[in-house]
Amino acid sequence: MASYTHATQKYQTGGYKSSLVEAGLYSEHVLRALTFEMTGSVPTEIKHFGDAASKLSKTTDMPEATRILIPKILSASAYDMRSKRGAVHVKGVNPQKRDALQALNAMSWALAELLAQYGNIAGHELDTIIDTILRRPTPLVEHIGGQHVVTQQLQTHVETLLIIDSHPDGISRRDLGKLVKRSSSSITHALTKIEAERLAHKNEDGRWFITSTGEKFLERFIG
Repeated sequence: MASYTHATQKYQTGGYKSSLVEAGLYSEHVLRALTFEMTGSVPTEIKHFGDAASKLSKTTDMPEATRILIPKILSASAYDMRSKRGAVHVKGVNPQKRDALQALNAMSWALAELLAQYGNIAGHELDTIIDTILRRPTPLVEHIGGQHVVTQQLQTHVETLLIIDSHPDGISRRDLGKLVKRSSSSITHALTKIEAERLAHKNEDGRWFITSTGEKFLERFIG
């Protein structure tokens, strides 16, 4: 999990090269864990990713998703992305935002699948966890000291929407007031605007949730 967290943090601060390095480490850790599931022994290192993935694909004692899909997806979208896009080898190209995002998406999917296979978590709780994992990372928001913080000066309604987006279980008006670095009246005006434009919705219990329209707005804004 440390590599997953570090990759996300590096992406959020624009460190796409460092994020890809962590993606490679994460891929190796996952393959070590799957090898343990297959053999009962944890390898000290993964010397050849392709060879280790090939051995996993030949076992019949594991679900197809863990022995075939996870290794293949991590190999193509995270491990190979790290080396082929210049994160660890000189390639004449520099890692781009799209490269790091592709790797993070693969890492998130793999983590969600592992939780589904081995997590022993109740269905509703698992759905909530997976939804949180699979939410796209946002370069403008960092998780600092247990709180989500917008790290750039933005229009109030955009900052407010980003904070709402970072809370998939919803966020109260009171908590928005703590996290959005604006006056109370400015936040109120922002909420009125984003609700009128259907970018967010206030539930009956007073919590705010982003809508699909709001998600598309942020995707266009972040670019």
